Amino acid sequence: MTGVRRLCLIIIAGIALLLAGQGWLIAHWPGAGGGEPAAETSPPPEAAFGPQGEESAELVSAETLKKYAQDFYLNTEFLNLLFPDKIVYKRAGMIYYADIDPDLEKNVYDWGNLSRSASRPVYADESAGIRSMFGIDVSFYQEDIDWDAVAGDGVEFVMIRMGYRGYGSGALVRDERFDEYIAGAARAGLNIGIYFFSQAVNPAEAVEEAEFVLEAIAGHNVTFPIVYDFEEIAGVNSRAAYLGKAQATDNAIAFCEHVTAAGYTPMVYANPGWFLHEMEMPRLENYDKWIAQYYDAPFFPYKFSLWQYSDAGKVAGIRGDVDMNLAFVAAE
Repeated sequence: MTGVRRLCLIIIAGIALLLAGQGWLIAHWPGAGGGEPAAETSPPPEAAFGPQGEESAELVSAETLKKYAQDFYLNTEFLNLLFPDKIVYKRAGMIYYADIDPDLEKNVYDWGNLSRSASRPVYADESAGIRSMFGIDVSFYQEDIDWDAVAGDGVEFVMIRMGYRGYGSGALVRDERFDEYIAGAARAGLNIGIYFFSQAVNPAEAVEEAEFVLEAIAGHNVTFPIVYDFEEIAGVNSRAAYLGKAQATDNAIAFCEHVTAAGYTPMVYANPGWFLHEMEMPRLENYDKWIAQYYDAPFFPYKFSLWQYSDAGKVAGIRGDVDMNLAFVAAE
């Protein structure tokens, strides 16, 4: 069987698995000889399961499907559809299938209520009293921003990077556009949240980062969460690259607790794979989540209230790409 043909079989088998909801499935591959369209009636079982010359039936298990998915490095959005009882994610070239923890609080979103307006997702669930707000997140990479144009394009909130810790030096650095951005967003009437890119290696450094943020936002009206952003830095050997799950979680908790003590709402940002592979999710249940997943609809069963759905969005007032987000809030 050629690689392309085998891949097609995998996809057909996966769709059948999704529809049937079974661990084992039968996929029937038609022969290469063309001919008349298939009859509307199903063939007898012995015909479907037995050898038929050019036609053959193949028994594909869930484990075999996973093997082929790894061989072809299939899209995780597709695989999450095939394995709805798992959280499928990629890390370091491997595909993982994480069990859903029954003890962790789940989100209540019904993605049937997610629609598109001017190519942007909109969520509205009147029965649950939940709606979405459209927002962006920015750092100095966005350069000059016309905040009135941003607000006029339907943006309701902005998450602004306050700063970061150097991945090599460990120095705390203020984003060079932070003061300009927070003043401009406030003048435009946007809701404002803050995020900090952490490279803390212990809780004491995480608290130092939180205090750095709190000092910077003093006197500003921050209405959205203050976010701990700890993620991979591709292609470099960063100072926090080899933290264990327990240490990474300790650091996030220290940051969040310091933010809470100051009277603000803390939040943790990551993609699902990072949450599951690099942190201890049960210990983070008391803190809200901001997930990054560039799908048509997110596959993350646990509670979260911010969804970063694109890193290549377009908004009036910003020349280049910008990250796009939905916040899920109580309907008024």
